[in-house]
Amino acid sequence: MKFYFILFVLIFFLRTNNSELSRQLLGHRLVICSLIEDKVSKGDTDWLKILDFNEVKFNTQKRYSKLLDSAYQMALPLEFSFIGKALVRIQLLKYLEQEHYMKTFSVIKYYLLDSLEYNNEETSIFKVCQQYPFRSYLNHHFRDLRFNSLNIGCEARAGMISNYLDVMSQLKHYKIFFRGRLKLRTPSAHYTWANHVLNLIPIKENKKLVNYVFDPFILGGMLELDSFIKRLENSGSCCFEYKVTDSNVFICLMHQPIGIIDRQRYFSRMIFQKLYAH
Repeated sequence: MKFYFILFVLIFFLRTNNSELSRQLLGHRLVICSLIEDKVSKGDTDWLKILDFNEVKFNTQKRYSKLLDSAYQMALPLEFSFIGKALVRIQLLKYLEQEHYMKTFSVIKYYLLDSLEYNNEETSIFKVCQQYPFRSYLNHHFRDLRFNSLNIGCEARAGMISNYLDVMSQLKHYKIFFRGRLKLRTPSAHYTWANHVLNLIPIKENKKLVNYVFDPFILGGMLELDSFIKRLENSGSCCFEYKVTDSNVFICLMHQPIGIIDRQRYFSRMIFQKLYAH
């Protein structure tokens, strides 16, 4: 996925004060401030392929590549300037701008799998966590849904699933954020991600603790976390890690426990509407 598209999607966060991005429109120029650590995996940092450098001179491209490498490794926010989809300038933020930008993030909590609050096994869990009731829920809230770009906006999809679980059940649920060179083959499509997030539901089955991921968009329903990880590995994924957070975390920065909290699923609904509903 093109990095500029991710940035473009995320500018919708700007309707609230608690956002990852800041922007201003200068004529036809779009200026966006963003961290890149949470959107690009180590090993996939070929910036010339990720960003549209067509409008930038070759010597400047080399300088920008060094700047991007440095900012990626040190988790520094950058200012990106676009005209249309073309990147025209990248620069570091000034100290006070960096300080202001980082205040948009909240401290979040990471959980070990064995410290999660587990749900007791009930038939109702497996009735709720199926594709058909979830699709019915979405169709009730959104008209003219389109699902042709499912590898875009997993944060929004996971947020909508969290909202569904809150409304339709009393389940304790979390989110699990993956980062690395992620690939997943399914009968209907092949997916590639640098970062991915799914909903996690811990269940106690016959005195055994089992963690399920629930993704009715791609997986159809519930799948044991261990089985999902095996699917990733069998699909060619490598060098990946994961973090478990509360279900209201929208974006998780893997290098330290900070992220963006999706209070009342506002970001999720807004971005989901932009991506999947007319």
